[in-house]
Amino acid sequence: MTDLRFLTATILSAAAFYLLLTLLFSELVVLNASIASNVPWSMVAVCLILWISTATVAKRWCAVPLVSHPGGWLPIVVFIASASICCIAVAVVQGWIFRVEVTALGIGVEAGPALSLTYSAVIPPVAAVVEEVSFRGILQSRLQFRYGWLIGAVVSILTFVLAHSWKPSLASQLGLYIAIGIATTAIVARCGFLLPAVLSHGLGNMVLAIIPIVGGPVHLFALPVEIAMSILIIGVLAFLGACVALVYVRVPKAGNARLGAQVND
Repeated sequence: MTDLRFLTATILSAAAFYLLLTLLFSELVVLNASIASNVPWSMVAVCLILWISTATVAKRWCAVPLVSHPGGWLPIVVFIASASICCIAVAVVQGWIFRVEVTALGIGVEAGPALSLTYSAVIPPVAAVVEEVSFRGILQSRLQFRYGWLIGAVVSILTFVLAHSWKPSLASQLGLYIAIGIATTAIVARCGFLLPAVLSHGLGNMVLAIIPIVGGPVHLFALPVEIAMSILIIGVLAFLGACVALVYVRVPKAGNARLGAQVND
């Protein structure tokens, strides 16, 4: 397969999967909210459909598996926790700088508290799965397989940020997207499978989505300087902890052999 054909096929397959699953999920959310505004657990069934669909695509098109069996989970768990804390700290500090108010997900005024909380608990993990399979599983891993980890990482991070550039709040959230992109790209490149990246991405998303539901709107601009600086220091320490954890990750690369043959043709 020529480089041009390979690049075109890789980028189009990742974009098509991301757009298709995002559109399908958006429509299912709207449909579910309109017919079952007070039956929150029906949303779980919707998410299961999306998770199964994503896992099926991941198994066929990703150059790395969704789940593997690492030699030791401790450094990976440390990385997941550290990366999530770091991303949350970035979100809070840049929100403080840009005077952001964080509110609940917009799912309609007819949604009751139970449905709102359920949506906030299940939508972020689904978004994490779809995005990680698209940008890290299909795009990064296939490019990494053929051109090396640096090319795969840079393209993956740039396209991840670009995919969120349509949001009006991009300026106040750019740091968060870059932080998530770097964290998840690093763990996939180092570990060779997607689950840790999905967990880190999904955990950060869930915390940022659930807090406004439980505690009401969060006025980040009202944070005292001392608290904002403390959160920044915690984020830096979490980043350093994640870097240390990555050094001790010992996971054999378990790539997709069939795709490996394809991308090296």
